[in-house]
Amino acid sequence: MTDAANPTDHAQNLLARQAAMLAQLPPEKQAHFLHLLDLLLDCYTTEATRALVLTTRGVGEKETVSLLAINADEQEIEEMIDTLCAFRKLDFQDDSPVLN
Repeated sequence: MTDAANPTDHAQNLLARQAAMLAQLPPEKQAHFLHLLDLLLDCYTTEATRALVLTTRGVGEKETVSLLAINADEQEIEEMIDTLCAFRKLDFQDDSPVLN
């Protein structure tokens, strides 16, 4: 049986590979990743929790940007982006940053 035919086997293989990669990171990056993973998993299990994940890969003309919404519809995505823009504007206006 292939991984695609058995989601449980696929998940176990994926988690094993990720655990091996995670073990190679310094402790502070491990803690950060696990915190992020916990927050993202909460989005999948709690109706009132949403997330937007923005990633970039590559540089210059070969750079690609991806925006992944988790547990959010189009209106909620727009609201989260508006909130981020408002915080960013406050961040530029204040001596002590609002965003962390």
